Amino acid sequence: MTQTYCFYCSQVSENAKQDLKDGLSLYNSDNNVGLRNAWNIIQAEWKCCGVIGYTDWHEALKEKVVPDRCCQEHYQECGRNSTNMFWTRVSGNHLFI
Repeated sequence: MTQTYCFYCSQVSENAKQDLKDGLSLYNSDNNVGLRNAWNIIQAEWKCCGVIGYTDWHEALKEKVVPDRCCQEHYQECGRNSTNMFWTRVSGNHLFI
């Protein structure tokens, strides 16, 4: 029973992480200001970037950028500068611990 439960928890966690990654693509859409604000708050407070890592944003936004709140030194448009240091902790670990 315990092994089945652990597998189930692991699968739920993986499915939830995938749903979060899929939702990243809505970050810049006009009708999802609440979602954008939520990601900005989470990433700023938890000092993390993306669900699995900052490259999640590259795939979701279809270019090699991240939200500015991923930057360790935050300023406007810092997420467009590939030489910046981005948070390496991931959001998914916080959500599923």
